Amino acid sequence: MLRGRAWSIVFAVACLLSSCGQADRIKDDTIVVSVRSNVGPFDPAVFSSAEQVQILHPVYQNLVSIAQDTDTGADVFQPELAVSWRSSDDKLSWTFELSEDQRFDDGAPVDAAAVVFTIERLLAIGRAPSSGLGGILEGVEAVDDWTVVFRLREPVPSLLPYVSDSATFIVNPRILEHEIDGDLATEWLNVHTAGSGPYRLSRFTPRETYVLDANPYAPAPPVSVKRIIFRVASDPAIRALLLRKGDLDMAYFLPAEVLADFQSSDRFVAQHVPTKALNYLAFNMQTETFADVRLRRAIALAIDYEAIVRDVKYGLADPYNGPLLPGMPGYTSADYPYEYDPSEAARLVREIASEQPIPRLQMIYPGVSAGADTMAVFVQSSLAEIGLEVELQRLTVPALINRIDRGNFDFMFMGWVSVFGDPSNIVNYWFDPERIGAAGNYARYDNPRVAELVRASLTETDAAARARQLSEIVALTNQDLPYVYLVKNAVWPVYSTRLEGIELHEYNVFDPPFSQLQLTVQETGN
Repeated sequence: MLRGRAWSIVFAVACLLSSCGQADRIKDDTIVVSVRSNVGPFDPAVFSSAEQVQILHPVYQNLVSIAQDTDTGADVFQPELAVSWRSSDDKLSWTFELSEDQRFDDGAPVDAAAVVFTIERLLAIGRAPSSGLGGILEGVEAVDDWTVVFRLREPVPSLLPYVSDSATFIVNPRILEHEIDGDLATEWLNVHTAGSGPYRLSRFTPRETYVLDANPYAPAPPVSVKRIIFRVASDPAIRALLLRKGDLDMAYFLPAEVLADFQSSDRFVAQHVPTKALNYLAFNMQTETFADVRLRRAIALAIDYEAIVRDVKYGLADPYNGPLLPGMPGYTSADYPYEYDPSEAARLVREIASEQPIPRLQMIYPGVSAGADTMAVFVQSSLAEIGLEVELQRLTVPALINRIDRGNFDFMFMGWVSVFGDPSNIVNYWFDPERIGAAGNYARYDNPRVAELVRASLTETDAAARARQLSEIVALTNQDLPYVYLVKNAVWPVYSTRLEGIELHEYNVFDPPFSQLQLTVQETGN
C-alpha cells in the first residue's frame, strides 16, 4: 500500500483533477463515473474496449437486450427496440416487430430501414465481434416500416445473442451525410454518436471528460439522472481518492487493497460481479518464430497461472482453462493441458536455441490501464526466467487494431469479453481463418479441420452432436496452441449509495441502468 509521501503525491494529483472542493459540486440530476483512459471511437461497428462500452450503452439500443436469470444463470433476452420476435420452424428466418415510438437523438424514427442499414454497415466494416453474422446471414430485409426479417444461410440455435451484442447497436442512417470517401461515416463516429438510447453525447474533452445528456426524443426520459459525466482517471489510486471525496459517484478497477475500506463504508457499495472477461496471449502463427510449437508450449509452461490470480489480480479473478467456459457445451475442467512448469519450459527453449537462435520477441498489448501494464510485465519477467527476451510495446487501441490487421507483431497480451453464453462467441472468432485480423482471429490461426468444425458447430441444432464438435475443437486447438489462456476476470464496481437501485450482473456490469435510477441525497466529505 502507498504510505507517507507517496500518498501525499497521489492526493496532490487528485486535487489537480478535482480542484480539491473548489469545483462545482455534483448537481442533483448529474452523476460522475470514472473511465480509465481516453475513449473513442464511438462507433459500435469498430473494435471496442470497456471504456467504449461504458459510454456506448447509455447512447444506443439493440433489438433485444440480454440479461441473466438470477436463479439459473441462463441467458434471458428482453425487448428493447423490438417488441416481439419469432423464428420460422426451420430457424432460417427471424422476424422482429419494432416499437413505433423509438427515436434517434435527432428525432428520426428507429424503423426497419435503420436496422437494415446498421447490419449491412456492420458487415461491410467487418471488425466488431458480431460482424460474425456475416458467416450465417443470407440477408436482412425491411418487410414494412416496422418489421424486419433476418434470413439465414443455415439454422442456428438462436440469433438473439448476436442481435443483443454491442456491435449491433442500431445506428442512425443519417450518419451517411458525414461519409468521407466511402468510409461509412466511421471518421465522423470517432467523435459523435448517433443512437436512440436515453442519452446522447453532448460534448467531450479528449483525455478529460465525456458528457452525456438526456436524449430529448427518447419516449421514456431518464427518471433522475439527466446528465452523466465520464471522467478520465487513469491511476486507480486517484480513482479511489476521487470516489472518497465525492467527486465520483462510481468507479471501476480500483486497487484491490482498498476494496475492503469501501465494503465497510455506509457511503458506498462494492459489488463483486463475475464476468466472461478473459485475458490471454495470442501468438502470430504466420511468423517463422512461432511456427515452432515447442516455443509456444515453452511460453505456456512458463506462466504461473495461480500467481496471476493470487498476486496480480489479488484473488479477484479465476483460472481460465480455455478456450470454453464452464457451462458451455463441450467444456470439461481438464480442457487446458498446460500447467506451470518452468523447468520443462527452459528445457524446450534450450533445445530450440541449440538448433537456431531465438530472436528477441515483441509483445504488443492495449495500453488501457495500469492493470494491463502489470500483466504485460508479469509475462515479460516470466519469459525472461526461461531465457526468452521480450520487448513490450504499449499501444493505443487504434494502433493495436492496425497492427493486428497487418499482422505486424510476434505475440500479444489481449482481452476478450464473451458477450453471451454461447461458445460461438469465442470459437467462431478465435479459430476461423476467415476472421484473421481484428475481426477476432488475432493469432492468425488456420487449421482446416478446426475451421470445418467451427462452422459446423455454429449451425448444429443437435445438442449432443454440437458438444462433440466443440470438444474436438478444444482438443485440436490446445494441441496447436495458438493462444495461452491466462485468467477469467471479475469486476468490482464501487458506487455511492446516492445511486439507489443499481442491480448489476455480468452482462450489464458496464451498463448500469442509469436512466431508471433514483438519486438520493448524500453528504460527501474527504
